[in-house]
Amino acid sequence: MYEPYCSPPPNPSKKHYLIGYGSLLNPASKARTYPDMGDTIPVTVNGFSRRWNAQSGGVSMGITYLGAVESPSSSFNGIVFELKSDDITKLLREFDRREEWYCRHRVKYVQLNFTAWNSSVDDSFQDGQFWIYVNKLEHIEKPSAEFPIVQSYVDVFLTGCLEVEAKFNLVDFTKQCIYSTQDWGFHWVNDRIYPRRPFIHVPKAETIDALLASIVPKQFGRIVIE
Repeated sequence: MYEPYCSPPPNPSKKHYLIGYGSLLNPASKARTYPDMGDTIPVTVNGFSRRWNAQSGGVSMGITYLGAVESPSSSFNGIVFELKSDDITKLLREFDRREEWYCRHRVKYVQLNFTAWNSSVDDSFQDGQFWIYVNKLEHIEKPSAEFPIVQSYVDVFLTGCLEVEAKFNLVDFTKQCIYSTQDWGFHWVNDRIYPRRPFIHVPKAETIDALLASIVPKQFGRIVIE
């Protein structure tokens, strides 16, 4: 549902950039809303915390997704990508509808540390408007039995991290995706189509599972196949 209070109007005279930290890290997922992805740049976002805390859906189909909340002492890694459109208000509204459980929030340029710079970005980049989706207060909650973390979404998230790591030749970018995410919980289900042969639909499943088993072993070890 589109809610004006969660969708501040953009300045049409400026360039606009969106911060991806969950599904928007994944090019295939992002392309469902925005096929023309523009320049993608890995960044560290300061002043925000990435957490498993965004609940949505009914009790029978509840899921906890990744969310972001303001936290002065926290940071996490992600990407920034430019939004190119003749009607930036319309495009942002499409993203607002996609991210209906979140509010679009301004981020200051000085809150971003660039992990790898893209030389095609011109000087107007610093004068652009940067946006991030933060949790609506009524949807903030840690994973639970009714609203678990689901492996299919973890796969989307970490596949995106792996692709950024490979594209920019970054060291341990994906590990940092896991380390800089809070609230990995014990309510976590494996909903892959073929959970015992995940490579059929998730080519990077073995890499993803090895990383999770090494960084969050207690939680990963208690995943229940759904």
